[in-house]
Amino acid sequence: MILWFISVFFLLCAITLSFASLLSAAMMLACAVLLNPIFIKKIELKKGLTALLVIGLFIGAFAVFPTDQNEPEAKQALQESTSLETESEKDTEPDIQQTPKRVATPTLIPTITPVPTPTRMPTSTPTPTSSPTPRPTATTLLLAVPSPTPLSKQIKASGIEIVEYTDVIGRGEYASIEIKGEPNTTYHCIVDYKSGPSKAKGLGDQDSDGEGYVEWEWKVGTNTSLDYRPTITVSGGGDSVSVRFKVVE
Repeated sequence: MILWFISVFFLLCAITLSFASLLSAAMMLACAVLLNPIFIKKIELKKGLTALLVIGLFIGAFAVFPTDQNEPEAKQALQESTSLETESEKDTEPDIQQTPKRVATPTLIPTITPVPTPTRMPTSTPTPTSSPTPRPTATTLLLAVPSPTPLSKQIKASGIEIVEYTDVIGRGEYASIEIKGEPNTTYHCIVDYKSGPSKAKGLGDQDSDGEGYVEWEWKVGTNTSLDYRPTITVSGGGDSVSVRFKVVE
């Protein structure tokens, strides 16, 4: 029953709007048809879709209504402007016929004689005097000559004398130590690093020659600590001697 009342309401709105805008009336009529119970039973549209169509047509009917209402006023204004133009054209036609033709009279153009302008003589600009360029003074360059790896002086402790040893050595280089002790005697050399005793090849036991000389040579590790001075200890023949050296980059 409610759908019948709403359908009749939209139908009355369509009849009312037909006097002002046919498009708005058609949209209202479509709303009345969509909400008619007979149309709903035959077509069987979903309620949500029907509601969206009715709302869209209802809003569209009022959206296009002002545009269609202004069309008669625009047509009337256009007709009035065209009638005014035709009347103005008729009024101007007699004026064009009555205006007499003007005869062009020759005009005399005065000749202008150019006045000579005085030419300026170019003024000589003073040439700047060149200042003497100071000669660069020769500077003496001092080249840093790398010093060889220093060897220690002779150190004698008890019966073992250190003849020479490497005092400063770089990482990855070979260090050495030479001693003089008892002839034909076995001596043992060990190097203590921060991480512990060295296991490098070349250290350990060696026999002295007939004059008591014996030498050891080993390679310093590439990761040896720089803030610790390792200790070389040589022992044998009942005596021992120790000395420290420095490791650099």
